[in-house]
Amino acid sequence: MNSHLTRNERERCVMARVQRQRVRRQQNFSLKHYGSWEAAETAAHTWIDSVLPTLPAIITSKNRMTPRNHSGVVGVHFDSGRRTLPSGTVADYPGYVARWPGCKAGLRWSFNTYNGEDNAFVHACLCRQMETKDREAVEEAVRTLSPAARDAWLARQHPAQPV
Repeated sequence: MNSHLTRNERERCVMARVQRQRVRRQQNFSLKHYGSWEAAETAAHTWIDSVLPTLPAIITSKNRMTPRNHSGVVGVHFDSGRRTLPSGTVADYPGYVARWPGCKAGLRWSFNTYNGEDNAFVHACLCRQMETKDREAVEEAVRTLSPAARDAWLARQHPAQPV
């Protein structure tokens, strides 16, 4: 059975539905009209095949900017690094975290370790772009980055918002 088709046994029809970029098309194929499930499904397949070319292309969610993104780069987010020390004082260790599919926890780039917010941001962006946990490879990529490319990354950066 096609992923766009559903047998609705209660209503005794085959429902065909397809959606692309908020454009939805649907049609019901009743057993009363087509006589059997197989005939209704065949008609639904034919309808789906005629509708799919008229819909917008599929867009994957990978690298899609969403309203929840606050850093300016997909897969990179600010982390305040707020920790309560054994003495009871609260300390902040701000940084950026790069994440991608297959790297659930992400890789953290601290402001302190990487000489400030801008450097930590560039490291996190390249880490996300390369999708690697190899810090040495990312640091080498940052070293070989041209000033114009570095400025291009920083132009995309939104100011860090403390949580």
